[in-house]
Amino acid sequence: MGDGTNQLVYLLVLGNQCRYGFVKGRFVVSFTKKLFMPTIIDLIFGPSIAASVVFVAAAAGFIAIVAQFVVPLNPVPITGQTFAVILISLSFGATRAALAMLLYVLLGLSGLPVFSNAQGGVEVILGPSGGYILGYIPAAWLVGFLAQRGWTRSFWPACAAGVLGTV
Repeated sequence: MGDGTNQLVYLLVLGNQCRYGFVKGRFVVSFTKKLFMPTIIDLIFGPSIAASVVFVAAAAGFIAIVAQFVVPLNPVPITGQTFAVILISLSFGATRAALAMLLYVLLGLSGLPVFSNAQGGVEVILGPSGGYILGYIPAAWLVGFLAQRGWTRSFWPACAAGVLGTV
């Protein structure tokens, strides 16, 4: 930091509001507007990396279980996956929800029977359900982002976020 540049080194960031750091060797405190609300998981368990990893893995497992509840229609069956994606996204926020869906897709691509009717593999993604399954990732991110922006504070905005995620 002694090279005279305008380097800013953050020592601590508290809730995206208060930042402490050094600018040109001087201690600086700045406050910014909080852009994101904590999600339900943050409120219950705190913003922990370990909890996030566990919940992402558990969410991928939950999606795999719910995928087995099938109403057989052709060519794409109706499952509980869409409901689970919305529920997880509203609870987890954008990053964790998208990571959970990505993990779910990767588990299915590896051949594990996590997709509907206990199927797995690349052929499912290349089939008629593949677009829906891949669409879970951006849908989860969008609904999670809206949840972090405060849409889960009341019932109707949360429902609207869920509808936007299914479109």
